[in-house]
Amino acid sequence: MRTPQGSGGEAVAGAQRAAAPPAQQLDALRQEFRARLQPLLAEAQFAAEKDLQQMYAEAPDVAVGDALANVAMLRRDALRHERRWQARIDAAFAGWPARAPTADGDPAAYALLSEGELSTQLIGQPAIEALQRRFADALSVVESRLVSLAARMGGDGLPANPFAPPVVVDAFLLAFPPIDCEPLLRQSLLRHYERLCGTHLGPAYAWLNGALAAGGFAMLGGSVHAAMVSQPVGTAEGASWRGRDGLAPRGPDDGTATPANRGGDAIAMRGTLLRALVRARRPARAADDTRRAFGDREFLAVLSLLQGSETPTRWPPADPAPFALQLRRAMLAGASGLGMGVDAALPSAAQDDALDITALLFDALRASACLAPGAEARLTRLAWPWIRLVLDDPQLFDTEAHPAVRALATIVTLWDGNPGSGDDAVLHALADAAADAIANGYQGEAAVIERALGELDAGSAPMLRRAAISERRAWQALDGSERLEAARRFADETLVARIGDRAVLPVVGAFLAGPWRGALVQARLREGTGSARHQELLELADGMLRLDADAARARGAAVADGLLALEAPLRACLGTLGEDGGAIDMLLVSLAAGLALPDAPRARPEAAPLVADSDADAGQADDAAPGSAPGFLTGAAPEVGAVLVARDQHGATRHLRLAWRSPLTGRCLLVTRQGARHAVLSPSSMAAALASGELVARAGPDPVEAALRGILGA
Repeated sequence: MRTPQGSGGEAVAGAQRAAAPPAQQLDALRQEFRARLQPLLAEAQFAAEKDLQQMYAEAPDVAVGDALANVAMLRRDALRHERRWQARIDAAFAGWPARAPTADGDPAAYALLSEGELSTQLIGQPAIEALQRRFADALSVVESRLVSLAARMGGDGLPANPFAPPVVVDAFLLAFPPIDCEPLLRQSLLRHYERLCGTHLGPAYAWLNGALAAGGFAMLGGSVHAAMVSQPVGTAEGASWRGRDGLAPRGPDDGTATPANRGGDAIAMRGTLLRALVRARRPARAADDTRRAFGDREFLAVLSLLQGSETPTRWPPADPAPFALQLRRAMLAGASGLGMGVDAALPSAAQDDALDITALLFDALRASACLAPGAEARLTRLAWPWIRLVLDDPQLFDTEAHPAVRALATIVTLWDGNPGSGDDAVLHALADAAADAIANGYQGEAAVIERALGELDAGSAPMLRRAAISERRAWQALDGSERLEAARRFADETLVARIGDRAVLPVVGAFLAGPWRGALVQARLREGTGSARHQELLELADGMLRLDADAARARGAAVADGLLALEAPLRACLGTLGEDGGAIDMLLVSLAAGLALPDAPRARPEAAPLVADSDADAGQADDAAPGSAPGFLTGAAPEVGAVLVARDQHGATRHLRLAWRSPLTGRCLLVTRQGARHAVLSPSSMAAALASGELVARAGPDPVEAALRGILGA
């Protein structure tokens, strides 16, 4: 049985570890670290197989079927892949703590990479960078202790970290090389492995830091790592570092977050900027105010009470006060209900920050989204778990793709412009269930949010895939129709330009208005106006008109030579239209017979246009003039893929997406969440709808990101 934390048994175990030789301690750390992460192999394979099975059930595909068969083969060779993975982990410890040779002294640094090695680097690097950013603080603390361990083992300088994400990701990629995995399967495996590493590496690094501390390896003194934990401890606002030796970052009101200790990313300043913003707006505390601050446990107890007692039908309260004030009133009422003396206590600075930041974010979300009453009530109720999140996780807004931020963004996106009825009712119910699960179940456990996010992704992914297919079909049909219409109009204009007011033989006029014009349309669609085929057809038309002119002047020899010269182009022109050899021969004979009669009557050919004015997408609210220049809506035009919400005169809203903009006319295709065609608007109609408020463009696909940018003025 494990000895309780803080007991004498743990102190004895720590003393025993400290007494062991450093090399033996390193080997024990290697074995335990490897054992903690080894289940990731099977978990990643299981998750990838589940995804592929779902994809194959929805849309059977040869590539997905091959990937599923590949999964079965991997399962049979699980032991071999596990040994590869272990060997790569162990290789990182070989010769440690000797530093890796520099590029100048390592001939292998200049060796050519194989295609498989290059592919491994390209797909693995984004996963490595994401994990390094996520665990930057934990890694810096662990690495500072590894310097002490390396010094005891006779190392010189800063050694490589054998526990770092590059080793973990490389081990997985080497365990499943390209020769053993289909590309689709390998990408799916890596995606799930990265996701699972996000949940397993945090506890593993926490254990590793504790084990190193228990082994007597202090953090590197006089360094940036020591500076990170040299802040005052035990103040009224709580300890600088929660947990062991700085693995959990400082509290939210320390105000010391900088790009240096957050990985250097610009996004890493958001938490600090938000706290500075709310503090600047908050009234100063009176000098004679002697009320104490709520303790962390007291504050969390009140949050739990409010979180459990509220229901989606009770929020938002009928209170005209700002949301931040509403939250504080509810907090004080909850504290009074628990018997706390609210007249003698008030939220601490960190607790005030969490309340104000949550209020700012949720006010921005409610203002920017079109929510049904039930959705707005649930969103407001989510404020309670979010206050806890902001308080407990200072890097909530600084971590790229944080699960809590992703979950909130997905929920609001599924609610936005969704009345909860019709085709979108399923997505609204999915968001409702996820919001209720977080509001009811989150008490500081990250698994609650990750489980809700997983259910959101699993539930919405099939619908989003079907919508993407429908959307692609809709815009491809429109694009093909426009291109065909443009090609036909071009053929009409070219025929008129070539003939003008000229009178020609009926057989020549019939050829140019019929087969030649059809071949010109095909050349425009398939190869473009500047292609060799297009030029050949123009030369053929000019040659036919010269033949007609020679026949009118009774120049028999020139007509005969011209017919022989044009026979091959004529056959090629008729062949592109699918004419067989017999039909081509008959047409050539009729052309020769007609051109042999100089006195035959001639007239300007009456060719019906291939495109009539009424054919331009009849039935649509589309006022785009044929041939109008694209980009009419330049400044205010949303990009393709932008989310828009349509409002009708009765106040009903609908979530739409700009799926396509015509490169020829600038027309815009709007589709529903299901990918169905909603409307096709010309640039002027689109501009008028945006100006009148009938269409409202969202700032971006991620509502939380857009809200944060708006709050910070970025």
